[in-house]
Amino acid sequence: MAKLVRCLGLRAVGVAACITLAATVAAAPASASVLRVCADPNNMPFSNQAGEGFENKLAELIAGKL
Repeated sequence: MAKLVRCLGLRAVGVAACITLAATVAAAPASASVLRVCADPNNMPFSNQAGEGFENKLAELIAGKL
């Protein structure tokens, strides 16, 4: 159980790092309103292309706050 919690925590940190990196890289004025997130298209329960994973939900929550 502790291993799963550690893994989920590391994944959440990875998502946050990707979001931070994407926000930093988006330097062009036209892309300033676009949040780019790194996600695996087929890696449930973490993420998928349909946006059903918990990392997808975290990205949506963070984007809403930005």
